[in-house]
Amino acid sequence: MSRDGRIAFTLASGAVLAAAVFSVWAVAGSAYDSGASVTEMNHGLGTWLVVAAPLAVATLAWVLLHVACRRNLRGPRAAAQAMAWLLVAFSVVSAASIGLLIGPLAIALVVAASFTPVER
Repeated sequence: MSRDGRIAFTLASGAVLAAAVFSVWAVAGSAYDSGASVTEMNHGLGTWLVVAAPLAVATLAWVLLHVACRRNLRGPRAAAQAMAWLLVAFSVVSAASIGLLIGPLAIALVVAASFTPVER
């Protein structure tokens, strides 16, 4: 694996790990003064989607970057870049709440996608 490939793999894997930690924290961690978690205080399907979305997007982007690197294809890398930028947009829009926690992993995915070595 090339140096760029190692950087991309490390950043993308770190982003997935960070998204998993965020999701576990949102479901089980204390987010409010009362000790309740995000999902305990905010009921409904929308809350679960917001909590699961970063992990789902990061995981799918990781898979796409793996395919791009393994098969030397630009298409999956471009799709992963688009997903990473959507996650950046999501973190900006939700900056007043969870966006500050999502932003670093979104940026890590953007950088990972740019370091993913592909030629065709």
